[in-house]
Amino acid sequence: MGSQIIQCAMKTIFDNPTRDELIHRINTLNENSTAQWGTMNMYQMLKHCSLSEEMY
Repeated sequence: MGSQIIQCAMKTIFDNPTRDELIHRINTLNENSTAQWGTMNMYQMLKHCSLSEEMY
């Protein structure tokens, strides 16, 4: 039996459709949005994303 390697392409913000999807998801957030995973609230998540972007 041979081994099988499965590769999954990771999404990147440098791909236009992925970036558009992310922008759409951010634009649908509001003060009542609840986390789908993790413990950050909306403000904390947006701050986290903007700080990460400043690093690049």
